[in-house]
Amino acid sequence: MDTILVVALSVLSTLFVLLIIGITVGLRKVLKKSKEHEKQIKFINNDISQVNNSLYDEIRKVSEGIYENIEELRKENYFAHDELCKRMDEQNDVLHKIIGDKDRDLDRRFETLYQKLYEHFPQLRKNKEE
Repeated sequence: MDTILVVALSVLSTLFVLLIIGITVGLRKVLKKSKEHEKQIKFINNDISQVNNSLYDEIRKVSEGIYENIEELRKENYFAHDELCKRMDEQNDVLHKIIGDKDRDLDRRFETLYQKLYEHFPQLRKNKEE
């Protein structure tokens, strides 16, 4: 019975040692694969950050281009508005001159008309003075 117990314990201890060796080998394999996966993850992260940086650069370039276009359009609009205001002022001056000329012409015509009326009807002049 003792021999059977010793043999059984010997077999069990051998199996236990084999189990520990198997676990150790398995853990080493897992650790090695884990390091490989970690390298792949770092590689992927680098790729992602490169893509992000290039996208950011492109977005920045497009944004700057849009801002420059908006500034150019704003300046063009300002100059066009300024030019329109100048033209309107010039036309307004011409219109005031024309109106002034017409007013003077009308005043002259009415003055002649009143003089002729007062010559033919002197009593109107007396009524006007009262």
